[in-house]
Amino acid sequence: MRVVDGLRERGAHLRSLRESIDTTTAAGRMLFGIFGALAEYEKAMIRERTIERLSAKKRRGERVGRKPKLTPSQVTLAQRELDAGASANLVARNLRCGRSTLYRALANALNADALGGDPASFPNGLRRAHAAST
Repeated sequence: MRVVDGLRERGAHLRSLRESIDTTTAAGRMLFGIFGALAEYEKAMIRERTIERLSAKKRRGERVGRKPKLTPSQVTLAQRELDAGASANLVARNLRCGRSTLYRALANALNADALGGDPASFPNGLRRAHAAST
């Protein structure tokens, strides 16, 4: 619609031979407007259905969004290595992920409630991630 309006402002018109739409006539402009309104309606319906599907998945407890980079077993392995004194950079490099991804996965797996809420009990590196998030 914007393209056709821009063309009309410059003095050009749209004439579709296949669909018999001619924006130089009132009927052609009306038909084109109806098609534009129908397209907007369909776009809004798609948006609403998408939002409904995402809400339903969340209510069922299903994952929404991108697949996690690290599996639970990789997070457990990373936790063990960090507790043994390995650097977060080395662990992240071995898991082929970024250090921030590693910290985020550890924070998600080991939430503050499971650790008693005491940041001092958090594993290597996670204390810094916790401090930065609060």
